[in-house]
Order: sequence, then C-alpha cells, then structure tokens
Amino acid sequence: MGRTLNLTLAALAVSALAGVVWWAGAGAGFAPAPPTAPATAPKPEGTAPPVEASIVAPAREAAVAPLDGATVEVLVVRGNDEAPVPNAAVWAWPPGLRFEDLPPEEAEFATRDPHGFREQVSPRLATDAQGRCRVPLAGRGTQVAAGVDGWWGTGAVNTSRERNLVRLDRDNALRVRVVGVAREPVAAVHVVFRRDGARGESVGVTDGEGRFVLRHSQAWSASAAESVVRVHAVVPGGESLGAEVDLAAPPSNEVVLTLPACGRVVVSLRDARDGALDPRYLGSPAAGLVVGDPSSGPFPLARDEGVSAIAIVGPDGRATFGAVTLGVPVTARAGFARSATEVGPTMRRPEVAIVAREGADDVVLVGTLLTGEGRPFAGRRFTVECRRGSAPSSVTGRTDDEGAFRVDVGPCAGDGASLVFDGRSAPKSDRLSVMLEGRTLVAGVNDLGELRIVAPRPVAAGRIVTDTGEPVPGVWLNVRRIDGAPASLTETIRADGAFVVDGAIAEGVPMRLSVSARSFVATDLVFTAGSTDLRVELRRGGSIDVAAFVDPAVPRERLQFLLRRTDAVTPARAATPEPAEPLASTDPGRCELRWRGLESGEYRFEAWGDDLDAPALAFAGLRVDNGPCADARLGCADLRHVRPIEVVVSAPEAIAPGPRASVVVRGRERWRVAQLVGGRALLASSTPLDLFVVAPGFAAKAVDRAVGMCAVALEPAPETRVRVVKPTSMPAEAVVSLRFVARAEAGDVRVDSAGGSYDIAQLATETVSVGAAGAATVRVPFARTYDVEAHVTLRDPPGRLVFETSGVRLPSTDEVRVEILEEDWAARLSGSASKQRIR
Repeated sequence: MGRTLNLTLAALAVSALAGVVWWAGAGAGFAPAPPTAPATAPKPEGTAPPVEASIVAPAREAAVAPLDGATVEVLVVRGNDEAPVPNAAVWAWPPGLRFEDLPPEEAEFATRDPHGFREQVSPRLATDAQGRCRVPLAGRGTQVAAGVDGWWGTGAVNTSRERNLVRLDRDNALRVRVVGVAREPVAAVHVVFRRDGARGESVGVTDGEGRFVLRHSQAWSASAAESVVRVHAVVPGGESLGAEVDLAAPPSNEVVLTLPACGRVVVSLRDARDGALDPRYLGSPAAGLVVGDPSSGPFPLARDEGVSAIAIVGPDGRATFGAVTLGVPVTARAGFARSATEVGPTMRRPEVAIVAREGADDVVLVGTLLTGEGRPFAGRRFTVECRRGSAPSSVTGRTDDEGAFRVDVGPCAGDGASLVFDGRSAPKSDRLSVMLEGRTLVAGVNDLGELRIVAPRPVAAGRIVTDTGEPVPGVWLNVRRIDGAPASLTETIRADGAFVVDGAIAEGVPMRLSVSARSFVATDLVFTAGSTDLRVELRRGGSIDVAAFVDPAVPRERLQFLLRRTDAVTPARAATPEPAEPLASTDPGRCELRWRGLESGEYRFEAWGDDLDAPALAFAGLRVDNGPCADARLGCADLRHVRPIEVVVSAPEAIAPGPRASVVVRGRERWRVAQLVGGRALLASSTPLDLFVVAPGFAAKAVDRAVGMCAVALEPAPETRVRVVKPTSMPAEAVVSLRFVARAEAGDVRVDSAGGSYDIAQLATETVSVGAAGAATVRVPFARTYDVEAHVTLRDPPGRLVFETSGVRLPSTDEVRVEILEEDWAARLSGSASKQRIR
C-alpha cells in the first residue's frame, strides 16, 4: 500500500492527468519506471518486421526538421558489437513541447504509448554514414530513441560525456488482450509487470477492444536477469492470474488475461448547486477512483489491490470506470470536488453511481485571462495560489478557447489571491503571472472579471559577494513576503554574484531576502519589492570538525549529533546551525562530521543515541571565531560505549505485526519511536532503555532496562464488543464504520520520529467496519478513554456523514453501545448540522 499511481512517462505526459490522484502516499497503486536503456544481453543477428503502434495516434502535424538552439551529437551503434548504424531514424523530444498544455486525447496517447508519441512529435532526424546524428537539447535533459530494420534502442544524452551512445537491439513487442468472465473484451484496464521481490509496474492501459501492445518490450528489462516478468491485468480491487513472459523474447501470439467478475462505476462531478462540472476548466480533465476510504486510514486491502484508476471526464461531467471488482468500497474525486465513497458494484447491482461535488463553503473563482496584448489566454493550464487558514496552498485550472476560467480553491480564507501561470516545464522567461492584492474571497462564486497575465516584473535585484567584494559560489537564495501571503517568484543568480528575482508583487511590499552559502554565515535582508540595487555581503564563518569513534555494530541512523550556540544571542540565531556535513571515512569505527559557516561565539556539541534523558557525550565551551575550532576534545570523541540493542518481537500463531508496529523508547520528557521491520528493530544507547512495543490488535508490552538482545512476546489485546443502534430511517445499504481515537491523558509526552512528533495517543487509533448485524469487535493496545466516530456512507443521496461520542473507556468487559439518534440523523442528512453526537 501507499504506492502513488504514476502512469508511464510520469514526469511528462502524465502531468496532465496526475492531479486526480489526490491522496499523496495513501492511495495505493503502482510506480512504473519508464524504460531508460535497452537490455544489455547480446542479441542475435538478423532483422525483424517493424512493430505496429499500440494504439492509433491522434492526428498531428508533421514535425519539422530544422534544429534551432542547442544540440548534442549521439552515436547509434548495434548492441551486440557496437558497430555504427548508418541511416537509422532518430527520435528526440522537441525543446518547445509543453506536456501540460496537451489536449486530453494527446495526453492520453502520450501516457499509453510514450515511445509512439515521441516518434510522432520528434523532428525528422537520421544518422549519417558513420552512425552520428545531432539532436536538440530539451529542457532538463534529453532521452533519444533510434531504430532501423527491426532494431531499436534508447539512450540518455548528457553534455558532459565524451560519447553519447544509443545501442540498438532486436526489437520486440508484447501483445496482451484482457477479457472478462464471459470472454468479453475489457477496456481501460492496467497491464502490470511484477518481478520477484519488486513492486508492480503499470506499463499501459487496454484499448476499446481490450488489447494492449507494448512496443519495444525488451527496453523494460534493465538486464537479462530481469527480462522474465509476470503479467497481470489489474482493476480497482482485484486482478487476473499472472502469465509469465520473457520480455526479451515475448510470444508471437496474444497473452490473454481473464479478470474476475467486475461491475461499472460512473462518477458524476457536480458543483455546489448540483450542476454538472465542465471538464474544460479542470486542470486535469480526468477523474480518479481508488479502492477504500482514504479518510479512515490505510485501506483494508493487501498488496496492490487498491490500485488507482483514471478515466477522462466527458462533456456531461461524467467519467465511467468499466471494470471494478465486485463488493469493495471505492472512492472517487476529480478537480476540487470533495471525494465521495460508495460500496462498489455487486452481482445484484452491477453498476454504481457516485457523485463527487464541490462544497457549499468552497470559494470559486471565475473570470477571463488575457495576455498582455489583450488576446485570450486560451487553452492553457494555470495555478491559483491562495491562503487556506495560516498556510498558502495552490490548485490548478485551465482556460477555455476564449480564455475563460472557473476554478474551485476550496474553503479559502484571507483577503488576497495570486493567480499564477504554471510554467514549470517551460523556460523561466515564459513564466507569466498576475497578482490580486486585497481581494476579499467569499464562499460561492467570485467574479474576477478580465485579468491580464503578463511577464513578471523585477521584485529584487543586486549582487551577492564576500565582504571583500568577490563572488560567492553555491549561493542559496530565498525571497518571501514578510506578511506570509503567497508569492510566486523566480530567482536567477549569475556566476559573478548578480541576482534577479521576478514575480507579480506590487512595488513597496515588505519582503525578506535570506542568503546562505557553505562556509559563510547566513544573512537576512529586509527590503521592499521593486528594489534593484541590493548588495548582500557574506562573511566567512568558523567551523567545527568532530572525529567520533563508534561501535561498528551501531546503526548510524540511530545516532544524532547536535551543535547549539550557548552564549547570549538573539532568538533568531539561537537555533542549531545547518546540519552537520558527514565526511567520508573508510574506517567503520570512525565517524567524521563538520559544521561550517558558524557565527563567532560559544557552542555545545552533543551526541545522542536512543538515550532520551541525557546525551551520550557532550562538550561545552567550544569557542568559534573566524576559523576552525582548535579544541582538542573534538578529535577524540569516544562513543564506543554506545552499544546496539536489538528488539525481536514475536506474536502468537505466527501472526507478524503489521506495518504500524513500533518500538517506543520512553524518556522522562520525550519519547522516541522506531518502526519494526520483519519483527525486529535495532536501537543504540549508552544506558539500558525503558521501552514498549505497540502493534494494532495486540496489547502494548512494556520492557524495562533493555540491553543487548531483547525478546518481546506480544499477546492479543482484549476484545471489546461494540453494537451500533441505527435510526429506523437509515437505509439498510448504508455502510457504517467506527474509528476509535485515543484521548491524551495526564503524563503523556510527545513522540519523536523521522516524520515529526505526535501525541502518544495517536498510536492507539483503530478503525473497524460494522457488519449488517450492527456489531463489531475492536482490540485496542492501550487501556484509556477513546472517542468513537461513526462514519456512515450513503448511496442515495450520495455522501458521507460523521457522528461522534463523548468518549468510552476501552477495553471493556461490557458491550459498548453506540446509538445514532433519529433526530440527529435527520438533521445531519438534511445538512442542517455538520457533525452530531452519538451516545
């Protein structure tokens, strides 16, 4: 789980579609790797007939041959003997191609068949008699393909290489056909490769006849050892049996894959007034569907069964998913419409309708974008940045043929919005924007009228030099508004230290410029927008080098090295300087660190393992001036008394603790968490550790003064029976799930982890589904008070209602009764209450 769906050509063409997958890290899917190199295994001599395209490409004007701008030479050779290949066709990305501006049908083609799309848009190029060819340099880099007489290959172009080779191998194609249980063809199904020990790779989607042709299949195996894969057809909630295929020598006939019984899901996108959303204005004109309910935590499905699916939204605001496994919950969303969850299709109800609509409290911006010359800014993607609460956020939209737009920015608070053209795939000079200052945004439609989107103007300019006037290499620059409002800015720094910051900021707005560079003291400068004569002088700082002697068996990630300023300083400078720079060392028992760019003053060095109440080693009174600190203690920091502690966890009936299982180290004022991997966790400490192990479904197990190898046997947590009493007016098909959220109690402390800190009570959150009988069993790892949320999912009218209790003590030997009152149900269903209590 937790794999984000990125279709083939993820960094390019899929940018037009990927916005529909709105849950980062929670939506389960695949992370396909677009092919970057052909197989390295030698291929036999001979030729093969050309391979047909996997789908019919949309009509497009032929690419032109002249190459304007930077080019680089490639050499096309045969992969088995590196003999130059004359008169081979060469395909390269044209520098001016903007994937985010592709119409939906071309974006879909580029997603399904990236090689075919590149061949369609590439300038007409060919190698000379020596196998050489010059290709354009496009954007962040260039990947080229070449082919001749049944031979084909790819290569990455890098201007720093002496030779840029494209090796050709025998070309192959894998043909797949996906059918249902009645042998009918099934369209829009993901074809997935799986290798032993590796996650799935989504390599394409079937067409209207259930077929998918993977051209150049040999390019999907980085080596001969990886050429054998199992091919599956995957739909939300299920997949076909796998077929073993050698990508370097695929079968000549179609590989037929049969799906389990499936139904259809039709997603309708509606605005807050129940009108159909016009897909022309969506930044990504597609809807997404995923198995499960993302708001209730990890999806209750194993492996890749929660694969996301994408479907183009039609003019009527509807998207159809033709194959969804029966009997699983599904969640849909597109644009900024709220996600909607529904029980998926069943044998009795093979087609399910889901409505995803905008919220009544959402802010909707409408208007017309014009260029600086007054022409419509037509058919282009843009980004709206606004303030949501205390933090800025952004959503994407698209203009129609007249430059009109309609974009929902959600429940946006604040009195300012910045409308910014999304030019991330374009040269910086092509970044256009317009700033809306002092606008009050209200729930509902906000008509912004005509807006001229123009090239950004200079916000700041000047030079960054040393205190002796010399340029500073490797400068990091950050410019922001002092009031925290959104600001879309582009920074450019030249080698001589000159810098320019462009953006849509009105003159006179207070700004802050932060500048840092390795070995120099970081500097802040306050100025007003429009200042073009700024001079920033950086002075070299001091440095501290530490040579620490460690036990080679101690995992380095469990060691933390801190440096703190201890003399009188302002709060802004009291924080720890930039993290230590680890230095390379061939001795496993030696760890070398360096801090640079330090201000003059006194510092304290601390080394921590999983000791939480005191550092394992500390040096105070380290004096830093302009040069290196000469304190002799820094050259012999002995940490060999920090020893590894291995925690080995077992559970009854060979049930392995799940991915949420953790080892928590207890301290007096803070706790620290380590994830269990394969039932084991490796810690490091100079003293015995107090810890406990927590895993869903098991009782938390405490261990005092753990040292060396510590074995922990988990036992199932006590069961508590929960019964839900539903209102008589609640339809029988309504789905109820319960979420138990532990309350913080006196004495609780914060838990530190790699992802931040959180309350210890969050480790005890549990979610269970309630069956048709209205009963469920919950196991909780901690004995404490829990708030219970009842989530009710409806089909007609579609929606998701939330009720909550005031708290229950778990575990309990008595049955816990959760009653949704009839009057609260009616009030919530009518929309007159946002959340109701249950008892």
